[in-house]
Amino acid sequence: MFAGAFTLDYKAIQLGRLNRHLIDAHTATGAMMTMISNRISYVFDFRGPSMSIDTACSSSLVAVHLACQSLRSGECSVALAGGVNVMVTPDYTIAESKGGSSPPTAEASPSALRQTDMAGPRAPAWSC
Repeated sequence: MFAGAFTLDYKAIQLGRLNRHLIDAHTATGAMMTMISNRISYVFDFRGPSMSIDTACSSSLVAVHLACQSLRSGECSVALAGGVNVMVTPDYTIAESKGGSSPPTAEASPSALRQTDMAGPRAPAWSC
C-alpha cells in the first residue's frame, strides 16, 4: 500500500481550539497523514510494504513510482497506490498566494506560472 497525502486541514480542524473537548485516545492516529497507508493495510489485511508519502504536489505520483519499484524489485507481487488531498479550509491557498507561489490568476499554465517563483530556472520539478 503506497498512499500519497498532502496538507493537514482535517488534522488542524480536529485538533483546533474549538474541538479540544472532542480529543480522545484515537484522535492523533486518526488525523495523522502518516497513518493513512497503515489504516488501509490494516482494514484490508494487506501484507507487505505500507508507506505514506508526502512530497507536496507530487505525493500521488511518487506513491505510484514507489509501488512500481516495489513490484520490479520483487518486494511484493501486487501493489496498491493512490493519493488524497482534502483542502477544506482556505489557509494553504492564502499562504501560497501571500508567498507568491500561486499564479495571480486561476490559470496554471506555464505563462501564468512564469509570473511566480514556481517556474523558470529555480522552479522545483514538482511545481503544481
